[in-house]
Order: sequence, then C-alpha cells, then structure tokens
Amino acid sequence: MRYVALTGTVIDTERDLGPAQRHVAQKLMAWLSLGLAPAELRRRLATALCVGWNNEGAVSPSPALTAMAEDIIQRAAITLGRAAGPDWFMAQAWPGRFAGGGLLADAAGGLAVLDAADRARGTLAADGFSFEQVLEDLRAGGQMARQIAALGLRPRWPESGGRPVF
Repeated sequence: MRYVALTGTVIDTERDLGPAQRHVAQKLMAWLSLGLAPAELRRRLATALCVGWNNEGAVSPSPALTAMAEDIIQRAAITLGRAAGPDWFMAQAWPGRFAGGGLLADAAGGLAVLDAADRARGTLAADGFSFEQVLEDLRAGGQMARQIAALGLRPRWPESGGRPVF
C-alpha cells in the first residue's frame, strides 16, 4: 500500500515497513476510522509497539513508521476539528483512503473535492467537462483552478504525470 502523508510524502508500506510495523500501521488506520482522539491514538500506539505482533516481541519503529504514525495522529486532530486541514489535494479521480484526497463525481454532475485529509471541502461545477478536461483546466489555471482556489486548496499532481489515477 502507498500511504500519502499530509505533507505529500509517500510511504510505500511494502518497501518501507517490516511485517510487524505494517501490522501496527494497520491498527493505527483502523483506530483512526473509529474517531479516536490523538491522545488515545498515542496511547494505543505505545501499547502496540510494546506488545508486538505474532509473539515476536516489541516492535522498533522505523523512521517511516514514526512518520506515518504522526501523520495519522495529525489526521485525527484535523477530523476532530483540533487542527487546520491541509491546503492541497491530489489531482486524481479516485481519492481512496490515505491517498491525498481527490475528486469524486457527484449525482448532480459536479465533482466533490476532498482535501489531502480526505475531508470534503466543496464541489466543482464540472459543466460537462470530462475528468481529463478538468485536469487540463486545472493545469492551465482556468475556471476549475479558480474554483479550487476559492475552496482554499491547490492541486498536487500524482506521480502518473497528471493522468487520472483510477
């Protein structure tokens, strides 16, 4: 799995984390989805690192796991309204969880904008634009770019070079 931090840093959990560290990261993501407070996430993280996984003993946090844990704790603060949300979103069609936000088609023909913390920030009036046209308009600084700026956001381009990510 590729985890996109709020800073835009990408953590490849397969490459950057060992099996026990991935287990801890998965627990953190599950606990975040429960709406736990940052202090509770820190407490549970400390316990998970001490207890370990699969009878292998304590888990040593790598720099990647530490960065991911701090990012997840920051997401909890944002979700609970205790910290400001990020000012960017990944210019992609399918945001997915922990993927830097993105654009989702809504029933009215617009595009819902999710910021890097996957929080809905508003809707773009797509005006019959295809997703590719929306991306071109964003790159050119057209009407979509102005709508995004009005939401207090700026696009960041996925590693695919601006092509839609599905």
